[in-house]
Amino acid sequence: MEIAHFLYHLKRDRLLLKANIMRAELLPIPGEEKTDNYIFKTASKKEYDEAIKIYHKYCGVGVPWLIKLWNKEFERLCYIVKDEKAKIAGLAFFMFNEAEFDANIVHELVIVIDESYRGQGLSTKLQRYCVKSLKQSTYAYISTCVGFNDIKALRSCQKAGFYILKQSAKPPSHYLICKLKAL
Repeated sequence: MEIAHFLYHLKRDRLLLKANIMRAELLPIPGEEKTDNYIFKTASKKEYDEAIKIYHKYCGVGVPWLIKLWNKEFERLCYIVKDEKAKIAGLAFFMFNEAEFDANIVHELVIVIDESYRGQGLSTKLQRYCVKSLKQSTYAYISTCVGFNDIKALRSCQKAGFYILKQSAKPPSHYLICKLKAL
């Protein structure tokens, strides 16, 4: 029974990885934007290697198929903000949620601002850059989830153009969406 369960998840993870790669390849690689002593851009390979370390520091090991996805599609799914010394101050990782495949949505899985850079509005600025960049894609929406008790993250998302669409039970959170295209 355990082997069958393992094989089921292995097959499912491969299908999710393949479906995510296919969708990611439709995303543009945006140009960088310089503001307020910061540079907003998608990651190069070297920057991705640094960003994934920051992700692991704040988020733990992560889901293996997502790490494989980001290793392959970092230029399209890993957005970063760097300071004037070229140090990564924050990152946002995207993916495509299986439940949203038919809805033309790209999902912001996580946004992390390094502790030493918090309190400067970088989360909101990074999200605004992501929204602006993803408006060049064929996708109609960005979705994300914010825990019920994370008021700062909720306000940051709202400032970047997200609104609460519904409540999610797993994980218990607000499900937010940001419109990219006029429908």
